[in-house]
Amino acid sequence: MRPLFFTLIWCFISSVEGQSVMPLSDFYGNQNGLLIELFWITTDSSIMKPYIVERSNNGIIWENIATIQPDTGANSYQFTDTTLSGYYEKLYYRLKQDEADLYVYLSKVLVFHEVQERLTDAAIYPVPAHEFIYLNYSPSPNEWASVKIFDVAGRELLKIPSIVGTNRTIEIDISALLIGNYIFVLITDKEVKTWKFSII
Repeated sequence: MRPLFFTLIWCFISSVEGQSVMPLSDFYGNQNGLLIELFWITTDSSIMKPYIVERSNNGIIWENIATIQPDTGANSYQFTDTTLSGYYEKLYYRLKQDEADLYVYLSKVLVFHEVQERLTDAAIYPVPAHEFIYLNYSPSPNEWASVKIFDVAGRELLKIPSIVGTNRTIEIDISALLIGNYIFVLITDKEVKTWKFSII
């Protein structure tokens, strides 16, 4: 079942000169702590213009936070916003495409409420890291958790799908990742915690 913690606001823009509704069959998102995931399915894969992901904290002033290049023949896409910190009463997200500088395609708007990090007893080290990074994590009894690592563009590069147990230090092999900056995400059945780290 689609999560119900965000509100959908439709952009009725087809009557505005130079703007059209983006040809999508679905655009939805998931919120878990400070981690926002966006998913969309296009009905016209022939429009080979980049998808610009825009974010706003008031629904009026928008900033470009990512550009997703289309794949030939692909009709489904996703993006993860890993750049958030602090507390947000509301966050707005939409997609935009420019077509030959003549038309702007806009999606409907997703609104997420009370976006904030939930604290957990966890830490990663060393930072910066090399070949291995360690998660020091103290879960509640039988608490489920998983780990994901993203690059700064929001692409998921590594996933450990299941961590269940007691107090532990978990070794994670990152030797396949290139030198650079990354986002480490711990996802539990109650919360999400994120860290920025680099590989040298």
